Amino acid sequence: MTQEEFRRIAENNREMNRLKNRYAELKGGQGISGLDMSGMPSGNMPFDTSMDSVGETVDIEVEYRRLFYENESLIHRARKYIDELPDRIGIILELRYINNLDEQEVANCLGTTEEIIIREIERHWMYCVK
Repeated sequence: MTQEEFRRIAENNREMNRLKNRYAELKGGQGISGLDMSGMPSGNMPFDTSMDSVGETVDIEVEYRRLFYENESLIHRARKYIDELPDRIGIILELRYINNLDEQEVANCLGTTEEIIIREIERHWMYCVK
């Protein structure tokens, strides 16, 4: 497993989050919030129902699925890789790349400083087998 593959996991996580937010915007956040209590359309739907919007939601669903399955495979491989590492660096890599925390958040979780986390990650990638 390479540093680039770990970075790809984090990038995919960020992009999936962005797609989820955009999808919620297009769908009005609630999915069917354009219905009133009687179940009939209320006339002032809070989301776009144009064909362009429908096309965009389909594109988002397709891209999200692609990223999800790519990440599922990468994360499976990453966890196998992490299982072979000493506990501390394994935890750092999981928090940083799979859980998508920044270095400061990882440091807070482990009760250390951001500089130490950055140094440990750099040292790992410098000396690991690629």
